[in-house]
Amino acid sequence: MRRSIVTAATGPLLAAAVFVSATACASDSGEDQKPGAAPTEASRPLEVPDTVVARAAKKTGGTSARITERVEVTSDKGGFELTATGPFDMARDRGKLSVRLPGGAIDHMDEVFGGGKIYLKPLGNLKKGQWAAVDRDRAQAHYLLRSPANDPEHVLLQVSTMRDVKKRGTERVGGRSTTHYSGTLDHATLSSRLEPTTLAKIDALREKEGKDLPVRADAWVDGAGRLAKVRLGSAMGGTEVTITMELADFGLPVRVPVPAKGSTVPTETTQGLLPG
Repeated sequence: MRRSIVTAATGPLLAAAVFVSATACASDSGEDQKPGAAPTEASRPLEVPDTVVARAAKKTGGTSARITERVEVTSDKGGFELTATGPFDMARDRGKLSVRLPGGAIDHMDEVFGGGKIYLKPLGNLKKGQWAAVDRDRAQAHYLLRSPANDPEHVLLQVSTMRDVKKRGTERVGGRSTTHYSGTLDHATLSSRLEPTTLAKIDALREKEGKDLPVRADAWVDGAGRLAKVRLGSAMGGTEVTITMELADFGLPVRVPVPAKGSTVPTETTQGLLPG
């Protein structure tokens, strides 16, 4: 039986509205970081410790791979499972993803990364065939643990900040022998690249709890010192979110032509469950 998909029409997916906003899509706040203002948690560079996982993330970021990312959210109010797949060259900052949400009002989105921008379609009320274009370094995430527009390089950054790293043994991933490590993510990592409304909710919950929110992280490192698999997860308030990314076919050539300028429309924000 397919789980119900919570949308704007059915209300918030999460208790306390932490993982998904009450409208299931966030709007642009219009507030940029002002010159001279103190940096927020969302904009401050992350501290990356010197760990085996961080070194593996760095090495993975210097090559290309086929990406398979799965986002799973479950709660007593429903849930959804989303996938993003495609080739990505982390070294050259380009790639393309096919994002699917079975049963959703919009069940498919194409994403192209290149030239410092992210192109998405369909998005909002754009005409058929038009791409929304957003500066990659300005794209934001609207849900806890999601990366902006499903950017796989942001997932690598998240896991590279893993604290309390512990070796859990060896496992096979995609036919390869890997070493499994686990640890936790701190509040700075959770806050990174979040849009202001979601960030405020997470900050408030953290203040109420008096400690960092419970977020686990796992990484599987192959014999070449690259990440074969990453998993981030949290369970709070009766809702569980798990994000899993697998990487295979390292070194494959990735040729991604960006959409023609005449078919693109600039945007300041992305909306909805598909782009995160």
